[in-house]
Amino acid sequence: MLKMLPAVLVLGLLSACWAEEEADPRAEYAAQYKGRVLDNIMLADVNGNPQKLVPDDYDPSKPLVVNLWATWCTPCVKEMPSLYRLQQSGNAYVIAVTSDRKDERVRDFLAEHNLKNLNVRWDKSSKGMREAGMAVPALPVTFILRQEGEGFVVKSAEMGEREWDHPKMLKKIMRVFGE
Repeated sequence: MLKMLPAVLVLGLLSACWAEEEADPRAEYAAQYKGRVLDNIMLADVNGNPQKLVPDDYDPSKPLVVNLWATWCTPCVKEMPSLYRLQQSGNAYVIAVTSDRKDERVRDFLAEHNLKNLNVRWDKSSKGMREAGMAVPALPVTFILRQEGEGFVVKSAEMGEREWDHPKMLKKIMRVFGE
C-alpha cells in the first residue's frame, strides 16, 4: 500500500490541476496566433504551379478563412465538406492549404469528395506556412483573417474540427472578422 502512495498523490495532484483548468488548452494555444500578420506568400496549386496564397480576386470585404489540412488527417477530412459549403455560400473566402507530400493524392481526394472547385494550395510538408511564422502543432487549424495593407491579420485561430457552415460558426466568423 505504501508503494502506491506516491503514484496516488501524483494522480491526485494532476487531477486537481486539470479540474482547475477552465479553458480548452487548444484555445489557449490558438490564441498565440491572434494579431499575427500573414504575408501573401507563394505556394503552389495542386498541380505544382506557383500561386499566391491569396489570389488577386479575393474580396477583402469578406472574411478570409485559411484551413491547414492533409488527406491523412481524419478530422480534416471530416470538416472539409463544411469548408467547401462555406466557400460556396459566398459568406467567406476559403483557402485550404494541404501539407500532403504527394500532389496526386490531393487531386484524387478532391475528385473523390467532389471538392474540385475548392481553393486549394499545396504546401509540401508545411514549409511555406512554417517559414511565414504559422507553424502549427497539429491539424486541422483554421485561421480567420482580415486584409490590412499588404498582409492578412489573424483575427482568430481555431484548432480542431469544426462545422464551418453552421449558423453559430458563421456568426463567430463574422464577429471576429469585424473586430
